[in-house]
Amino acid sequence: MMPFYRLMLITNKGNIPLPEYLDFIKECADSGITSLQLREKSLSFNELVDFGEYLKETLSPYNIPLIINDFPLLAKALKTPYIHLGQSDGSVENALSIMSDIQIGISIDTIENMHEANCNDSLAYVTASAIFSSNNKNNIKTVWGLLGLKKLSLISKHPLTAIGGITLNNISDVLTHGAKGIALIGEIHNAKNKSKTVKEFRQILNSYLGV
Repeated sequence: MMPFYRLMLITNKGNIPLPEYLDFIKECADSGITSLQLREKSLSFNELVDFGEYLKETLSPYNIPLIINDFPLLAKALKTPYIHLGQSDGSVENALSIMSDIQIGISIDTIENMHEANCNDSLAYVTASAIFSSNNKNNIKTVWGLLGLKKLSLISKHPLTAIGGITLNNISDVLTHGAKGIALIGEIHNAKNKSKTVKEFRQILNSYLGV
């Protein structure tokens, strides 16, 4: 089965009208994303619940999971068993206390984070953040680069994904340096031909990692 973290799209709705944004999500689902992460820092909890319900409904025909960034209580409210935690977003143990049967991914900012992750058998994947500088990720603690990504891949006990500045021009390097999946924001949201861009990313990922 294709890992859900292989090609993750992270939401960035901003001021885009909801119907238009849901059409965009549907287009990406049609074209090959394997998961969608709900990450909207400016929305209230109730707004996130409403938005999440629309996203779940849009993704349902494709059997594509909705991953909740930061908020285990939101995942519980939406009945989606996928959570991604940054290093400042609360502990894995707290998330498990709220929802016991969940798939958890965490961001890795330091080597120490990786060693801690290696001691936790509850994780589904870890994400090296960020590989390259990016306009869509503020307050980046570490820019790993390709050599840093390779170092993490050699010590990680969990599948390692990558985020930050990944493009069609550098994805092959990201994969040959150990990434087992990628997360994207601007490279898809800002693409002139979004469907074609998603399909090209998916094709490259499958060619390196298998179908």
